[in-house]
Amino acid sequence: MSVSVSPQAAMGPKLLGGLALVLALWLGWQAWVRNLDEACRLNEWPYLARCATQHDAPPAAQAAALLQRLADNPGDSSAAVALAVLASEQPDGRVAGVDADAALDAALKAAPQNGAVLSLQASRALRQQQWTQALDPLIRLTQFHQSNAAASLIGQLMANAAQAPGLQQALEAAAQADGRWLARVIYQMPKDKIPVAHAMPAVAQAMAHGRLDTALGRFLIQRLKADGQWLEAYGVWQHLWNRPLALLFNGDFEQAFLPGGFDWEPGQNNAHRAGAQVMRAGRSDRGQVLQVSFTGRPMAAYVVRQDMLLTPGIYRFSGDYRVSDLRSQQGLAWVFACASGNREIARTAPMLPEGRNWQSQTLDFTVPPDCGLGVTLSLRTQAPYEATAGMRGDALFDRLRLERREGGSPP
Repeated sequence: MSVSVSPQAAMGPKLLGGLALVLALWLGWQAWVRNLDEACRLNEWPYLARCATQHDAPPAAQAAALLQRLADNPGDSSAAVALAVLASEQPDGRVAGVDADAALDAALKAAPQNGAVLSLQASRALRQQQWTQALDPLIRLTQFHQSNAAASLIGQLMANAAQAPGLQQALEAAAQADGRWLARVIYQMPKDKIPVAHAMPAVAQAMAHGRLDTALGRFLIQRLKADGQWLEAYGVWQHLWNRPLALLFNGDFEQAFLPGGFDWEPGQNNAHRAGAQVMRAGRSDRGQVLQVSFTGRPMAAYVVRQDMLLTPGIYRFSGDYRVSDLRSQQGLAWVFACASGNREIARTAPMLPEGRNWQSQTLDFTVPPDCGLGVTLSLRTQAPYEATAGMRGDALFDRLRLERREGGSPP
């Protein structure tokens, strides 16, 4: 059974009014007025009525001067913009017999890319719930005027799209046509405390048409994981690689790490003072392996980690290691934990020096239903005090694998 909801009922007057007010405050005529005032101060536009009477001049007097300028020169775009701004400032939307809508239409013809004009155009379309007509100037403000305020307003529209029939479709259509504007909007959303998950329907359109770059994709993944949206985050990760991915990514360490996604991330930067320096190193018989050099200094709680997306079920972890050159009392261990709450669910037997040969290990473990989809694998000291005290030596790791045994299924 479907229920019909009118646009007015879906997105109430208070919300619409609030959005239009935000637009007016952030994007409207304020920047234009500041520019005019500065031009008056520098005596750049002495013929402008505002410069002669900008302190206490009645709006009608300013409008009359602007109308005279337009009569003398119909192509005077600055006068057309100033008149549209002035009319929009009036409580009744009229000044000297000029209607704000008519003044805006004239300004759109004279200066269609002017920031103040675009702002007024968007504000009018928002009040009328004409989403496509509102998004077009907002996107131009975002993309060509680098307006964070316009990006912020688009983010608010995304957050409220479910309440307004047609708004989500308009957002997706805009992303499908040209998704370059999405970057500034998405980067702005966390600053406005808006979860980036609200942008995912539009992002899906950008991904479908090959318009999501790696930098924005990595930012999205980080924010989505932080907000607990693991399935969406992994979907973006898969899109960036555009190929089937193993449950444990880059377990052979053959490719450089890509931080911020579902790849390996060191616990410390490999600076001179790091307690555990993580790097990829070549071995003639194995290709690239993970090498960890311990410097004796204190280290982070984990040496290296990788986030994974795992459904509940039984899994088998396996891998090779060589810690013959490691001076440690209790050794190292690979630890699985639920990403939410960092609750440990399994760890390998301690990896201790056992000669100079490579050793293999296997661990079967269960991801419980209450773990959520996010699971973290990390390399840690078996004894927490050794992370604090530091240890010395080198450890090598290679051919790490994770396979689903029972119960789990691809998300």
